[in-house]
Amino acid sequence: MTNEHGRLTVVGEGKVTVQADVVVLSIGVSTTHSNVEEAVRENNERAQAVVGALQRMRGVEQIETLAYSVSPIYEFVNGEQIVRGYSAVTWFDVTVDDLTVVGEVYAEAFAHGANETRDLRFKVSDEEAHYQQALQLAVQRGYDHAQAMAGASMVELEQPPVNMRELIDGPVTIQRQAYALAATVGPPIEPQQMEIVARVKLEFSYDRTN
Repeated sequence: MTNEHGRLTVVGEGKVTVQADVVVLSIGVSTTHSNVEEAVRENNERAQAVVGALQRMRGVEQIETLAYSVSPIYEFVNGEQIVRGYSAVTWFDVTVDDLTVVGEVYAEAFAHGANETRDLRFKVSDEEAHYQQALQLAVQRGYDHAQAMAGASMVELEQPPVNMRELIDGPVTIQRQAYALAATVGPPIEPQQMEIVARVKLEFSYDRTN
C-alpha cells in the first residue's frame, strides 16, 4: 500500500447584491469669451456660485473639483488657423446620499451657472462591510468546491489549506443597469441593484491511498 501526495487548487467566488444608496453626479461649468481673462473670470464666478448653492442643499455629502482647463478655440479662415476665443471648463463630482433629491441638485446647479453634465455613477456607502461578506462566501464556496472535487477523485484533503489569497485587490462592484441623465431635472432616480464580488484562490494538500 502506498500513499500519493498532491496539491488541489480551486477558486471560490462570493457575490453580495445590495441596493445603491449614494450617487455621484458629474456637473460642469463651461464658459467662452474672446478674451482669456474674461473666460476664466466668468467661469470662476459661476463655479463658485454652483458650489455655494449645492453646499446649502440637503443630501449633498461632498463636492470635489474633478478637472479644470482653459484652452483656445480655433477656426479656419481662408485656410489659416486663427484663435476665435477661449474656453474655460470646471468639472465637479457631487456626491449625493439621498436619491430623492438628485433632480433638485441638477436643477439648483443649472440655475446657478452649470451647463454641462455626464453620466451619473451609483455607489454603496458601506462597501467594505459588504465586501467582507462576499469574501466569506468566496472562501466557503472554495472549500465546497475543493471537497466536492476531492470526493469525486477519492482523495482526502488536509486542513487547513496550504495557501489562500485574494485574486483581486479590494471589491469589484458591478452595476446591473447603466443610467444616464440628461442635463434637466429629469425623471426620478430609481435605487440601483449592485453586485459586490470577491474571489479567492485556495490550495490544498491531499493524500490518496493506493
